[in-house]
Amino acid sequence: MEQKILELLNQIYPVDIIKVEAVTDEMFRCTSVQGNYFARITNYKTYEAQLEEVTYTNFLSQEGFGASPAVSSLNGKIVERVILDNQEILAVLYQSAPGIHLQRNQWDASVLKELGRHIGRLHHLSKKFEQIHPVQYINDWHHNEEYSFLRYIPQEEGVIRGIAQEVLSTIKEIPKNQSNYGLLHGDIWLENVLVDSESKMAMIDFQDCEKHFYIFDLAVPIYSALEYSFVGGGNIVE
Repeated sequence: MEQKILELLNQIYPVDIIKVEAVTDEMFRCTSVQGNYFARITNYKTYEAQLEEVTYTNFLSQEGFGASPAVSSLNGKIVERVILDNQEILAVLYQSAPGIHLQRNQWDASVLKELGRHIGRLHHLSKKFEQIHPVQYINDWHHNEEYSFLRYIPQEEGVIRGIAQEVLSTIKEIPKNQSNYGLLHGDIWLENVLVDSESKMAMIDFQDCEKHFYIFDLAVPIYSALEYSFVGGGNIVE
């Protein structure tokens, strides 16, 4: 599969890729003469939704925010329809983002504070983007599959189904306005943040970007940081 993807990417992009390695089933690390890239090959979202997402991340990059810009194909497209194993699938080629994944014990208070500043700037730019490009195809959070709790919780689990329904209903009823709700990353686990030697940050994996309450982009890294710092033994204080 890697060889097929290598040949395919070299046909449609202005780069000379010499090696492709699978990172996940959908992401591939590409080593080329011009540098390092990452290819995303998936039908996880529709063409229209992926195009809107990549337009968003390219906008962030152009505004100086740490996000990987997509490379235009030889056809001038940032999302390409390609045929792989007799199936049409969508391809995006990203420039490699600067920075590295920090070790878990390096996520101290100063780094987390900088991440908070970075998230604030992201949301500021998201509002600017939505003024220029009103979002049409990226979903509001409650339309995404991961929130279809009742589809997967068995009917006989009445108590759990009731709690799930209450959680969804309560959040949906929170008043929305331009200050608290809009386009965001949606998946800021600390694994999706890169940090360079000058503590500058870049965010990767905007695949789950959605319209949601901005505070969600704070809840996810806080939850992730708890996982990083928790030492076990049943002592939540520790």
